[in-house]
Amino acid sequence: MYSVAFWPSTGGCETSVGLIASHLHDLGHTVTVLCQTPHDGEDPFPFRVVRDPVSADLATLVRECDLVHLNAFHPRLFLQALLQRRKIVCTYRDLTMICPKGTKWKPEGPCLHPASPRACLDCMHRSGTPERTKLLFRPAIKSVLSRLIDANVCTSPFAFERYPLAKKRMIYNAIDTSDFIPGEAGERTPPQIVFAGRLIPEKGAQVLIEALRHARERGTEFRVAICGDGPYRSSLEHQVEDAALQPLVRFNGNLDRPDLIRVLQTSAVAVVPSVIDEPFGLTAIEAMSCGLPVVASDVGGLGRIVGEVGVTFSRGDAGELAVALVDLLADPELRAEMGRRCRRLAVQRYDVSDMVRRYEALYTSLLD
Repeated sequence: MYSVAFWPSTGGCETSVGLIASHLHDLGHTVTVLCQTPHDGEDPFPFRVVRDPVSADLATLVRECDLVHLNAFHPRLFLQALLQRRKIVCTYRDLTMICPKGTKWKPEGPCLHPASPRACLDCMHRSGTPERTKLLFRPAIKSVLSRLIDANVCTSPFAFERYPLAKKRMIYNAIDTSDFIPGEAGERTPPQIVFAGRLIPEKGAQVLIEALRHARERGTEFRVAICGDGPYRSSLEHQVEDAALQPLVRFNGNLDRPDLIRVLQTSAVAVVPSVIDEPFGLTAIEAMSCGLPVVASDVGGLGRIVGEVGVTFSRGDAGELAVALVDLLADPELRAEMGRRCRRLAVQRYDVSDMVRRYEALYTSLLD
């Protein structure tokens, strides 16, 4: 299995790859994870982790395996798998199939238009993106190469419908719902709103802060835990200061999983205010699994996931988000009922055991 980043990096892709690899190992399969993230100490996994292998080692690893699972495109690994006639599975976890940069983000805000050579080159030029010509053709090249891959896995109905791939399969992204469980201590008083994500404009924390200003003006009491870090943090801190929200908003920085779970378990509402077309929404699933009602922007795959059991609002609309928060914070019974529905859906559809079972069945069908 290949992932660009892996532990000790803790993003969504590396978390998913670690879960799949661990569970496959527990089922009796021999798994090797390849990545480019350096690490000097021992790896705390029961499976082998190979970091940034040279070409000769890569060829040996492919020769020793039955199947190569790509979670990002690696040209040398892909070529070795083709040359040695190994089965190839590729899971598409980002937006590079519909955006050359993979962000759907322009200098002035979210990109709401289909990719086109002129528009994408202009966007990359204004963003200072290197290797613009090379990136321009990335979606088309990956679409063509998907015909040489035995199974192309999309992690949400949004990706399945939008990504121009051959041999498409649908396997939802997932979490360990036995770790992310509802808390026993109950909510804090006043009720706490939680945001978890990287602090970049695309994730929309600025929309949440503006909504908090509106909610406070309506007399709503709350606390806010912002979990995560990133280059946009200082700007968000200034925004909080300008809105005189400092006593109510706490920036927790990056949290390890146990600490994040504790924050979720003592919160009343989770907000996922992304302004780009998120292909999935792992942080939303984590909050749902902890029994939290979730309010999320109606974008990409995120809106579909949350819309079944939670509340969605229009992209970037702080006023609409404020109304949703005011209504939820004023109604504990509504929060409790919505939280139960969220937990039930997370366990039924987004648990890691179901995801791994589907991947194992896919591997077996290809190898048979």
